[in-house]
Amino acid sequence: MKILFYIVLLSSIAAISCASTPKHAPQEDLPSENTPAPVSLEEAAPKEDELPAETTQTPIVDEKAEALAAFKALLSEVTLSVTATPSEVVATKAFASPYILTARFADGKPAQELSILVCAPQGRAEDGSVTYRMLELTTQEDGTVRFLPETPARACNDVVRFTPVIPALLTDSEEAEQLAQEKSVTAPFLVRTRLSRAGGVLALVDFTKSGAPIRSRSDSSSSLLTALMKKGFASVGNIDFTDQIASGSKDAVYKAAKQMLGSSCAYLVYGTVKYAAPVEKTDAGFVCTLTADVTCLTMKDGSLLYHTVIESSATEKQEGSALVSCRTALTQELSTQLYYGL
Repeated sequence: MKILFYIVLLSSIAAISCASTPKHAPQEDLPSENTPAPVSLEEAAPKEDELPAETTQTPIVDEKAEALAAFKALLSEVTLSVTATPSEVVATKAFASPYILTARFADGKPAQELSILVCAPQGRAEDGSVTYRMLELTTQEDGTVRFLPETPARACNDVVRFTPVIPALLTDSEEAEQLAQEKSVTAPFLVRTRLSRAGGVLALVDFTKSGAPIRSRSDSSSSLLTALMKKGFASVGNIDFTDQIASGSKDAVYKAAKQMLGSSCAYLVYGTVKYAAPVEKTDAGFVCTLTADVTCLTMKDGSLLYHTVIESSATEKQEGSALVSCRTALTQELSTQLYYGL
């Protein structure tokens, strides 16, 4: 009986155990279908381009803002002035003395070790335009910089400009550029022509109000000749190339001048003087406006020495007087440009 009881008891326990255990239970070390695949540490790390923009941009912006504020504060305390300027020279002759720039703080003390950008005329390009030389200088213990230009090869009427150097971090800043330019100062750069006594000819063609060339005379050439002689020009006179000048062909003008003059003179000044607008009658009088288009060539080979376009206006009670005053002002300006341009 006891044996039978134990058998029945064991059978009941086994039945209960089987009922509480599910069939085909999954093993713990096998992944289920919904379990994500394992990810490596390298793959899980954030990409560089996913980092917030502030982590790389903010320090640069702050650094530029601080540099701009410091540059602005410095310039507000500094005054620049040109305290010495050399006298004008003849082309091919050296300047006798340097330009001197002085930088001082508001309290009068010299601004030492201040970087200054110097921009000065250096020569002329083939089209006659001025070319420039730029260099950086540093103020000395007395707050000065000295600049002696190279010996000029050509005549020139321009300026030397002194400008505070913009810090490297702010070279793309429009505000820093404006601050530096507002603080810049200039001094005259004057080199007169060496051809004033070399001999030359003038050929200006005047035009009527209707636009026709005047062949009988040239009042503008005569007025220019007088103005040049007052500036010390010698061995210069008038010549007539009306047809060639009116054609607008530089080659035709030079060919005619070369056939007539050969190598007897150094330069040729030619061009046109026309009405820029109809003469206007106003309450103040008659207003006359003329424009001159003038070219200067070397007679040696016809190369360009100088070119300019000038406009002048005058008002007088009589129309004839307005024309004379306007022409005189025009040729006076032209003579000055030739004095510093040939």
